[in-house]
Amino acid sequence: MMRRLLQPVWVLLAVIFLIEAWLWDHLEPLVAWVVARIPLQTFKQWLAEPDRLHRAGDPAVSAEAGRALAAHP
Repeated sequence: MMRRLLQPVWVLLAVIFLIEAWLWDHLEPLVAWVVARIPLQTFKQWLAEPDRLHRAGDPAVSAEAGRALAAHP
């Protein structure tokens, strides 16, 4: 009885995954374009600073990093 009730659920899940895979293949260039437009360069540069890791616990450094991020549009 339970197997008979679950079979349509599994079929529906399979169809959903097939649709999602098709959409991903066709919308990937659009998603890449949107992500490229997000201004994350300043944040990436801030993350790449080696001194940030050594002084992360210092409140003055944290405030300085916050101001640097806020200053760049």
